[in-house]
Amino acid sequence: MMGFKKRAISLGVALATAGVAHVTAAQQVAQSDAQASAQTADQATGQTTGQASDASAAQPAAGTGAAQTQNGAAPVETLPAVTVSATRPAGTLAPAYAGGQVATGARVGFLGQRDVMDTPFSVTSYTSDTIANQQARDLSDVLDNDASVRNVWGQGSYTNVFKIRGFTVWSTDVSWDGLYGVLPLALIGPDTAERVEIIHGLTGLLSGISPTGGIGASINVEPKRATDAPITSVTLDYMSDSTFGTHVDVGRRFGDENQWGIRFNGTFRDGDTSTTDQSQRLGDAVLGLDYRGNGFRASLDAGYQNDKFDAPVQPVYADAGISIPAAPKATDNFYPSWSYYKAQDTFAAAHAEYDLSSNWTAFAAVGERTTQVQQLATQPTLTSSTGDTAINPYFWAQRQDTYTATTGIRGNFDTGPVNHQFTVSGSYYHQEGGSSIAFPGAVSSNIYNPASLPAPNSDTFAFSTPTTSILRDSSLAVADTASILDDRIQFTAGVRDQRVNSDGFSATTGAPTTHYNETRWTPAFALLVKPIENVSVYANYIEGLQQGPTAPAGTVNAGEVFAPYVSKQVEVGTKVDFGRIMATLAVFQIEQPSGLTNPTTLVYSVDGDQRNRGIELNVVGEAAKGVRVLSGITFMNGELTNTGNAKTQGNTAPGVPHTMANLGGEWDVPFVPQLTLSGQMVYTSAEYLDNANTQQIPSWTRFDVGARYVFYRANGKPVTIRANVENVFNRAYWGNADATYGLALGAPRTFLLSAQFDF
Repeated sequence: MMGFKKRAISLGVALATAGVAHVTAAQQVAQSDAQASAQTADQATGQTTGQASDASAAQPAAGTGAAQTQNGAAPVETLPAVTVSATRPAGTLAPAYAGGQVATGARVGFLGQRDVMDTPFSVTSYTSDTIANQQARDLSDVLDNDASVRNVWGQGSYTNVFKIRGFTVWSTDVSWDGLYGVLPLALIGPDTAERVEIIHGLTGLLSGISPTGGIGASINVEPKRATDAPITSVTLDYMSDSTFGTHVDVGRRFGDENQWGIRFNGTFRDGDTSTTDQSQRLGDAVLGLDYRGNGFRASLDAGYQNDKFDAPVQPVYADAGISIPAAPKATDNFYPSWSYYKAQDTFAAAHAEYDLSSNWTAFAAVGERTTQVQQLATQPTLTSSTGDTAINPYFWAQRQDTYTATTGIRGNFDTGPVNHQFTVSGSYYHQEGGSSIAFPGAVSSNIYNPASLPAPNSDTFAFSTPTTSILRDSSLAVADTASILDDRIQFTAGVRDQRVNSDGFSATTGAPTTHYNETRWTPAFALLVKPIENVSVYANYIEGLQQGPTAPAGTVNAGEVFAPYVSKQVEVGTKVDFGRIMATLAVFQIEQPSGLTNPTTLVYSVDGDQRNRGIELNVVGEAAKGVRVLSGITFMNGELTNTGNAKTQGNTAPGVPHTMANLGGEWDVPFVPQLTLSGQMVYTSAEYLDNANTQQIPSWTRFDVGARYVFYRANGKPVTIRANVENVFNRAYWGNADATYGLALGAPRTFLLSAQFDF
């Protein structure tokens, strides 16, 4: 495999006479992934993890040399086994695992695509089949499958914000094909994704500092590419109350060897949601071109997204000292009907890889995005335990322009019995932001009995976006994975030199207000051992980098900008591949510094600290024929280990529940061919909202169900009908609590229906 270490897959293939089919290794992979996406099936000539097709299992035992009788026919002699070796072509994604819901590999930052069993981190890659079958509308619907992830901003909002391993990750921290700053600023639609990949925990070496410094995980979206088989698909969908939409997916390849590819995905959705007075309109279009030649691969993606949300869900804050009231019914909107959010995103990215030799590959990528936002938002703050709120409307205009690039070289070489997979990479990220804000005045309401509020007058607000910030991140990273004993023992070591250069400007005068230019080193070490072929045991130490805070108003050193600070993670884990079921276990500890104000001297400093310890257990795959599981459970203990205040020292960290569980599965109904039933239970234990641990939200459980049915038209092309119900019992709940971002309201019962026509 060009640019990666070659890993052969040896499969025994039984050959028999009298019409017994010759099943090749590629056919075995394709059959076991029959439900996987067209791209995955197209790439399934390569590496798998413990897959075994039913067709191969049905073959007579090979290598016995004995005559066999089939259905009374003449004896059939079984020939000796033939071993076929194959490697996944360079530039392709890993195939789906048994059941088709997750993949056998993922992008591990600048190290490139790695098999899950060869990755010393906790990683999951959700496939396009999972996205389609669950009718995911944005990235939060995909990550709802992960027991370490919870939605901070609430379902039905205009942006994606997550808590992962107890730390906040924004939508701006999500990369596109390995590049930060390309995907839309706020809401990320998954219709263009072939894979949604998540590496849990810190990824400072692997991905560098993210645009907003999220350390809970690294999330990457791998774009869809044209397959050798033509793709033409139209999906018509409905979401309650009266939202209708269409998704078009078209892909073709051209050339003597299908070297040129084109893939288009477009989505439009418009109408009222299940929440009173709330509506949404979303349209996006992404065109992807790619070339795969002899030793050279390239791609170009360009996209546009336009969103408008009326009366969207936003965080709810709470005054100190009050008890948190029970969550209102999510179908009863207490957000003013005149509030709205509008955004336009234009983005593009180009990637290229060139094989310098059979062992070395050079790579480069560039990307950009321009975003314009206009918003009349509300910031409700609970003022009593009976649901009284103070609502602070504000006009908000925002502009963000990003430019990003990366380049490097990766390859492998041997030093005696040791094989090395070596990578060196440089990256650059430039972000210019502009904004303006105006507060027309606070009003009062109640979350259970919302007041009829007049809309503020926007005539005096110009929605101008003068430059208020410029961020420039650059880094140089190097890593080596040394392996021995046929990759049974692998040791990875690397370091990233990260420079953060940030400037702030006054929105009224344009004068500089803040500046810093600092460098930090973030090393990482990881050991992976395979005591037997289907078991991996690993340990890692890795650091993550976040932009330094600014001393707030009211402190002695107000306005002082602090250098980037480093969080640290230690993790040990194991992964076991049982052939059709994979189980992974990770035990981790993450320590994150934070800013605090000395109550005596009123000096602000970065001397605070939070420590999250946790255990993650995940099980995926095909438990039995026609039965698939996608489940996990996470136990966490978040502690404020240093707050500078004896009253909060040692308290439970806000927004860190003790237990989160996701139990999901699918069942192919045996007595109704082509019918599949699905279900998921999502549970989260109680959380604190404040450092003092006096404000708490209760635990909650949500149930989702679904069904899909496939039938074939006269031309043999399939039609897939999907029906899902989220929050079946219409449970009202606060989905998340966070000291910075407030309370997230859970989604109401929502009905989803779609019909996908393949041509």
